[in-house]
Amino acid sequence: MCRLLLWLGLVIHFFRTAVVCGAALTYEDLKPLGDDDFDAKAEAISKVRLSGGPAALRLLQALRSESVVVNSSGKILMQDGNSFLDPITGAAITVSPDDVQSITINNLLRSQISESVNALQLQAQDPATRARAIDGILREPDPSLKPDIDAARVKEKDPVLKGKLDQLWALTGLQDPEAQERLKAAKLIGDLRDPQLEGLLLPLTLKKADGSYNEPDPKVRTAVLSALQQCRFEERKIQLVGTVFAGLSLGSILVLAALGLAITYGLIGVINMAHGEFLMVGAYATYVTQEIFKAHFTGALDWYPIAAVPVSFFAAAISGVVLERCVLRFLYGRPLETLLTTFGVSLVIIQAVRTLFGAQNVQVSNPSWMSGGITVMPHLILPFNRIVIIGFALCVVGIAGFVLNRTRLGLFVRAVTQNRRMAA
Repeated sequence: MCRLLLWLGLVIHFFRTAVVCGAALTYEDLKPLGDDDFDAKAEAISKVRLSGGPAALRLLQALRSESVVVNSSGKILMQDGNSFLDPITGAAITVSPDDVQSITINNLLRSQISESVNALQLQAQDPATRARAIDGILREPDPSLKPDIDAARVKEKDPVLKGKLDQLWALTGLQDPEAQERLKAAKLIGDLRDPQLEGLLLPLTLKKADGSYNEPDPKVRTAVLSALQQCRFEERKIQLVGTVFAGLSLGSILVLAALGLAITYGLIGVINMAHGEFLMVGAYATYVTQEIFKAHFTGALDWYPIAAVPVSFFAAAISGVVLERCVLRFLYGRPLETLLTTFGVSLVIIQAVRTLFGAQNVQVSNPSWMSGGITVMPHLILPFNRIVIIGFALCVVGIAGFVLNRTRLGLFVRAVTQNRRMAA
């Protein structure tokens, strides 16, 4: 007898599920879309969503693009350019354009339609479609979509999308009437440690005007406070790592500038006030190289930085040689005069660049292999271009260290820097 009752209960549950979630659409279900009753339209849209399947998704997408019409007999049709389609079968139907009119949809219905489309697309085969649906729901989480999110979480295999679905489930779970579900959502947010979810947790820790908490269950409040601490700790870690990386990126450029300035001063005793302008010459040489590749080597544009490195070094070196031969060699031993002279030279270089390239900044674009970044923590992306800058600076410093410590030229440089009279 018990076994019979168990099987009977399972059959009834299956039947209810099939009726609610898998009922086939009928033309009578769609008729309210052409009427003026917006409540009836909302109910019809709900039926379309619950029916599921490609036909429901196709119709909802047509509703979202406002390409659904009704003819004089009250039949709902989908318009595709100058042709009309059956909303259930998708078959073409011959209808006079004068015999149809657009259905009226307000903003509430538009929101409902978008949510319904996203809910159905959570089960799409294409990962990009599922990602768009998840992002769309994340922008405006709706607790009524929780069953669809639950089903999508079970089936999702992509780890990135699974993480977003977990976040989405937590967002809707915090508004669940069941305390146990809110407790699970709070614990999940604590495990995710997403600082952006902190704003959802804070209201649950506050009190109402009558002194009672917004979250009545003490266990849920304890889980919320624990999740808040985890999110804030994660936020501090993200800020620390981001600040350190930004400091390394900017510092690597300053290291290169300081290295050249130190060697110049150590060898010839000149405080070069135009040193920054020499860096600017190298930067504009990179820009010129990029423009040459755009004009003559379009297919190899992604590799222009490889050619720009020796070109920029050579341009800066030529500028330094010209300055030394034409000006500085006559001012050795007079540091004040060299300081003032190089400052004047810096102004000349700046004006020359403005004359050649204009006063506005020019753009040096990233190649494809330097675009994007690496996600090392939630909401922290390390850009590839900054990583390349740090690596390039390390390579230059390594080469300079090898030359100074392992070559005869480096021996001469160190000797002059340390004891000029003995080296002479």
